[in-house]
Amino acid sequence: MKRKRIILLVIGALLLVSFQFILIRNYVDDVCQGVPYLTEHKPGKKPVIYCHKIISTDNHDEYGIHFSSDAKTLYFIREGKEGPGVMHSGQGLYGWTRPRKILLKKDQLLKEACFYPDEKRLLLVLREGSDGSDALYISNREAEGWSPPEKTADTLLGPTIGSLSISGKGNIFYSGNMSQGTLSDILITEYRNQQYMPPWNPGANINTPYKEMNPFISPDESYLLFSSDRPGGYGGTDLYISIRLNHGEWAPACNLGPYINSEQNESRPYLSPDGKYLFFSRSRLQNRDLYWVSSEAIETYTPLTVEF
Repeated sequence: MKRKRIILLVIGALLLVSFQFILIRNYVDDVCQGVPYLTEHKPGKKPVIYCHKIISTDNHDEYGIHFSSDAKTLYFIREGKEGPGVMHSGQGLYGWTRPRKILLKKDQLLKEACFYPDEKRLLLVLREGSDGSDALYISNREAEGWSPPEKTADTLLGPTIGSLSISGKGNIFYSGNMSQGTLSDILITEYRNQQYMPPWNPGANINTPYKEMNPFISPDESYLLFSSDRPGGYGGTDLYISIRLNHGEWAPACNLGPYINSEQNESRPYLSPDGKYLFFSRSRLQNRDLYWVSSEAIETYTPLTVEF
């Protein structure tokens, strides 16, 4: 009788362990699939959807991803019927935790968000005013969340401020226009003497009579990634790169090629802190999802040497 009890206990323990293993396995497959720094499912030169169901979902638009410098926290914008919101997720035992929304305590409509290099400040584009113009606000990281956004100095950046990126110098590269009714260009406002200067246009090697949007500037400002609907692409909006030359000017922008671009809309480029992966958004079945690809795919179509 005692031996039979021991056998039953062993069988029960094995069944329990097997059941737990199946649960963990399913959880890992669901949460960690495609997550960098945690699994071996790294992309090659072909873009793949990023962390489907957890970060990239089928019923929301996801874009504007940003990783902390240690890659243990990610931030992105998720947009649904209720409008856009800044989301964040951390590394759990088996992968990224379910994203949570950053509460900013501001009634204005959030349009865009971008982190400063120090990761302690969040730059926001909020729509305000009866004319629907945009303005810059800053929210500071606090012990228990983020401070209410405060408006920055009244630098005139134009009536429309699109997506933006901040270099290590604090300079802001953004998509916008200087007057109502004109198409979007990449514009630059430099940070000097603790204030932002009037924006300037980097010129025809980057901007064209078509739309240029969604800039990502490298921390040292050695290269610029952006999207455009200019002719000669692969369909919709494509991703482009421009290298900053030794004398400070920008080289003619180069299409990142068919490894990355498709007949759909590619936008919102972002390079991971270690320089190994390019992230971007792609429209899929009337839904924007986050994709990622090895940065080697960029090097294939970059005519000048640049370190990622």
